[in-house]
Amino acid sequence: MYEIPRIGVAFGTVWLVHEILREHLTATNTLDAFEQSVAESYLETVKIGWIEHDTASAIKELDQIFGDVVHGEWFDSEIWDGNIITIENGSSHYLVSEIEQLIEEFVPESVSAPS
Repeated sequence: MYEIPRIGVAFGTVWLVHEILREHLTATNTLDAFEQSVAESYLETVKIGWIEHDTASAIKELDQIFGDVVHGEWFDSEIWDGNIITIENGSSHYLVSEIEQLIEEFVPESVSAPS
């Protein structure tokens, strides 16, 4: 059992990981990350009549339900591929690459992983 100032009493070590993530990283906005991923994958713009949009904006504007479905599928695949993790029962999402950068900042190079 540990007492954490401003938080209260905690058991185990999971709380420590959550606290470090909350303190040193910003939770990922998965909708923004999805739109950025689509923009990087489809560089061309979509033109309908005289209106021209990037692909992510066109999907979102033309069919919001389809946009939500595609976002959900992208999010599931990112979790499955190990690119995003969720904590606090799925209420916060973090990019694994940002967590790895944070670990590199905190762990000295002289420390090796247990064998």
